Amino acid sequence: MKIKISLLIFLFALSINAQNSFRKASLITKDLKKKEGFIKTFGNIIPKEIVFKKNIDSEAFEKLKTEDLNQLNLGDVDFIRKKVSYEPLDKNMHAKKKNNNNTFNLTTKNLLLKIDLKFENFIFYSFYEKGNEYFFIEQNDKIEFLKFKKIIKGKKNVKIKAFRRQLFKKFSSNIVNKSKTIGKLKYTKNNLLTFFSLYAKKNNYPFKNYSDSFSRSITNAFNITPKIGYLKVNNLIKNEDKSYNSDSQKSNLNFGLDIEYFINSIQKRSSIIFSYTYHLNSKVQSRFAFGAGNPKNSSITNEYQRSAYEVKYRHYFKILKNQYIYLNGGLTLDNSKGEIEYLYEPTNAYIAKLEYEGVNVAFNFGIGYSLYNFHLEMNYVPNLSGDLKTLSDQATNRLWGYERSNMLNISIGYSIF
Repeated sequence: MKIKISLLIFLFALSINAQNSFRKASLITKDLKKKEGFIKTFGNIIPKEIVFKKNIDSEAFEKLKTEDLNQLNLGDVDFIRKKVSYEPLDKNMHAKKKNNNNTFNLTTKNLLLKIDLKFENFIFYSFYEKGNEYFFIEQNDKIEFLKFKKIIKGKKNVKIKAFRRQLFKKFSSNIVNKSKTIGKLKYTKNNLLTFFSLYAKKNNYPFKNYSDSFSRSITNAFNITPKIGYLKVNNLIKNEDKSYNSDSQKSNLNFGLDIEYFINSIQKRSSIIFSYTYHLNSKVQSRFAFGAGNPKNSSITNEYQRSAYEVKYRHYFKILKNQYIYLNGGLTLDNSKGEIEYLYEPTNAYIAKLEYEGVNVAFNFGIGYSLYNFHLEMNYVPNLSGDLKTLSDQATNRLWGYERSNMLNISIGYSIF
């Protein structure tokens, strides 16, 4: 149950924060003022207001209405305001009741269009409004709406695909099987981009495709950090007979990988981490008394290995430029398996030799320090306990109880991504 809840929280955090960061941008307002700085990413659809910062490290920001912008450059995403004539439609590209016919009733407006493709004297634009996406083409400084709408005839929905006739007239050369190619076009961005790219290639025009989304880059959203650690573990294996308990303390090396998803900005503030750690084999020996009243004449050899999966929330506290202290907290799923030998030393005879495995769940807590890409972290998992399953018992059918561990791990890592 704990694991399911953690996964739900993780997925929820991803969904609500997927575009919540800032990227470099420049813009020109309607009063021709130019601004350069950083804009909060917004995914595929430009909002009515954008959040703008002059400096990425600044806490101060301002909100700008998109209706007040003439141009917006976001690296590989570009918007420009153009005066166009088009027919605004109802939901799902349906014509309004007063325009429920084959004729297009155009309205002229100044719209902030998104540039999707360019070549020679040609530009392909898109515009998103109230759930509908409209497309425009510009040639030799003349811009034209690619006409499409749905109307109702009787009880049927009919698609008016006037844009196909427009394209057939304008792009009659160098298209293989032009009637079939254009005749199959759908009023979607992917279909139209494919067509215009084909046209540019056939005419040997260099062309540029623009990004469809203004989301943060993957390198801003994620950190991938290999790490090496030194673990101190207190491992208790309890048995039905207390004489057969194995209580071992051992320190050893471990290797791991952190995949860190930053929740709220390019600046380090908070993140969700999926972590995997593999612990090298441990082998611990102890002594016990076999038989009533005997001294400790026998030995227990506990050899085990473990791997841990963790989901953690991390919060950063900035102390100096590129230096942070952070706190972790989350859940650990620990997978242990091993072998225990009980040896009667006077005759070197096995009392029992067993193999076991168990999956345990516990909370984890940690504190760390990061400098640029380097991480130094201390992580503690208290009372990691759970039932064990005996795989084989070569000498007896003793019942196994549970494993209890306390783990303290100190690790160093370097973010490669």
